[in-house]
Amino acid sequence: SRYGTPFPLNQAAEYFFELGLNNDEKFNKNRKSYQQLIYEALALTYEGERFAIDLTEEDRRAAQQKFDSFGAEPSTRWVGLNAGAGSSFAYKAWRPEGYEALVRELASRRPEVRCVLLGGPEEAELLGDIAARLSDVPVFNAGGDNSLGEFTAIIDRCDVVVSGDTLAMHLAVARQRRVVALFGPTCEQEITLYGMGTKIKSPIECSPCYRRTCDKDPTCQDKILESQVLEAVLEQLDAAPVEQPSRAGASSLALRE
Repeated sequence: SRYGTPFPLNQAAEYFFELGLNNDEKFNKNRKSYQQLIYEALALTYEGERFAIDLTEEDRRAAQQKFDSFGAEPSTRWVGLNAGAGSSFAYKAWRPEGYEALVRELASRRPEVRCVLLGGPEEAELLGDIAARLSDVPVFNAGGDNSLGEFTAIIDRCDVVVSGDTLAMHLAVARQRRVVALFGPTCEQEITLYGMGTKIKSPIECSPCYRRTCDKDPTCQDKILESQVLEAVLEQLDAAPVEQPSRAGASSLALRE
């Protein structure tokens, strides 16, 4: 604007703009997904269009080599566990001990399932610590040094991905993987899984908040129980096809469901 501030360019974008200013509207009243908000801000009609991301053959080969190095049987079903969620908002990621308990329960109840730890460079140490504490059960560490394409291809090999509201969740949705998405400080209603996942929202009264720091005890992530996540993962495993479909992908970035 002439005052040097951002403003909605047209009437269609006014509601999207308001969500950045009105916490009650964003946190409590809005029920539109981020995709719908974007479409409407552009004065377009949203009809459930998906978003997608393509993989290169090089990225596919890198992921294949990674999984080959794990030495698992070809019939193995994979659950990806994305342990981090960046540092923008406090407690966006689930508890490491929650993931550890989940791995142990899955190893006990579903012997055909193996878990692979996912993350980026910032989570490399965390992934190593979790793997070390789970040395007595079959869990594999994909490492934190994968390129974006390789990381996406690794996610693409998973039957189910468990993640907070962060990049891994969005990539899993883009590749049409089954997702168990965990929400603490952010708005679950802005995320759509297109019928291919479960959203678990913390029952804490102050969620969502988008706070960068938090001194609450217990936290929003403490309120998400291992039993809830386990049940959701088992449900999504049962819903996922045993044989993974073709990963040919789509050439467009937005696909109609």
